[in-house]
Amino acid sequence: MLDLLCVKGVSPAFLFGVRNDGVFIPGLGDLFTPVSSGRVNINTATAETLLLFPAIDPADAQAIIDARNGYDQMSGTEDDQYFTGSPDVAARVPNLSPLARSFLASADSNRFISGISTVFEVSIDVEFSGYARRYVAWLRKEAGTTVILKLRRAE
Repeated sequence: MLDLLCVKGVSPAFLFGVRNDGVFIPGLGDLFTPVSSGRVNINTATAETLLLFPAIDPADAQAIIDARNGYDQMSGTEDDQYFTGSPDVAARVPNLSPLARSFLASADSNRFISGISTVFEVSIDVEFSGYARRYVAWLRKEAGTTVILKLRRAE
């Protein structure tokens, strides 16, 4: 995505986002990835990404993140809650606004929201005969198989 900085009119702030009066305004890099299923993973989405859905307001985004983080309110711990998709969020997250709950429960939301990721970035460190290399791969899960989208040697 850094290649976008070569496009006239695309600034670092436009690509990476800016903080304005204590409020973060996301950039393209926060909202898009060059490879994806086209749906937002509700289990990993930031508040800024959740706010892209018109039915979700800041309180709703925080309620989703709080529910995801479990009792200790920390991401990446044993008590994290995972959602299978948007209807699961609508059923299990307390304190959602009626508009957000209605949107998340609708079949229409499944076009935009998923409970799983399909594209992953993996780093591999290799040591052989005194040489060390790091490789980075982008992998996609497809119908029970893994497809290598890109493999490169890291600098």
